[in-house]
Amino acid sequence: MVVRVDESMPAKQQSLDEVKADIVRILKREAAVNASADLASELLAKLQKGDSKMQDLVKEGVEFTPVGWLERENRRVLPQLTQAIFKAPKPSGEAPSYTTYQLPTGDSVVIEVLRVEEGTLPEDEAIKAQLKEALINLSATSEVDARIQTMMDAAKIEKMSNYKTIKPAGL
Repeated sequence: MVVRVDESMPAKQQSLDEVKADIVRILKREAAVNASADLASELLAKLQKGDSKMQDLVKEGVEFTPVGWLERENRRVLPQLTQAIFKAPKPSGEAPSYTTYQLPTGDSVVIEVLRVEEGTLPEDEAIKAQLKEALINLSATSEVDARIQTMMDAAKIEKMSNYKTIKPAGL
């Protein structure tokens, strides 16, 4: 393969008119995500004080969706949300526990945990060995993911949007 560059264009900064719509869209999205997180924090504080019940918050423009009993392997709720639910503090006595979680979409969720029941482990040795292997793999994967995220947070990443276009000969 032979490539011939007929013309090259130096890098340039885009004008405000070219990026204005993108900037406005990004700022509106950030404001909406922040407003959602602020509202979730405010509602969480009301719930923890006992000023409100979860069902009463619908009046404030909040969607209320009772999930019912949930197991770790459920398919009714997003896996990230299931993880957040199982990381939530256990309720003490009759009082429910509350926590918040921000979905990957930017929406914030207030989680209410009413009761926790301990599960039972299977008695079959083959299943126990399989679960042990799964836990080891999960632990290793989590550690690698955490290390990668730490490196990405510490790295300076610059994405260049002005790539040069190669035109086929004869056009």
